[in-house]
Amino acid sequence: MCRRGRSRSSCKKREQKRTTSFTSKLKQTFRVIHPFHSLYSKEFKVHEKKIFHHKEYIVFYNEQAEMQIIPVLWSSLSENKDIFKIFAKGKAYIRFNDLLSLVELIHHYKDLKI
Repeated sequence: MCRRGRSRSSCKKREQKRTTSFTSKLKQTFRVIHPFHSLYSKEFKVHEKKIFHHKEYIVFYNEQAEMQIIPVLWSSLSENKDIFKIFAKGKAYIRFNDLLSLVELIHHYKDLKI
């Protein structure tokens, strides 16, 4: 028996669903859009797409023919294309580039000594 009185077969079915591959619905290639990832802006061919622990991942082979896995959110296949919204998760009220612009503006006004 599995936990909470479930049979082994029902647990195996549940585990299989977590890693179900659905490559037939994929685009052929994707680009890494995570700005701090070492493969940023590089394009790769999708090998397959899997779900682990309720999160989607892309399985692909890098330039050295090594298999790699990255979250779909870090790729151009993500439905949410705004990388700021992905990583901020509602925690920040200002984008990093906007904050840099604000710092420049403050320094500019400090130099004017108004």
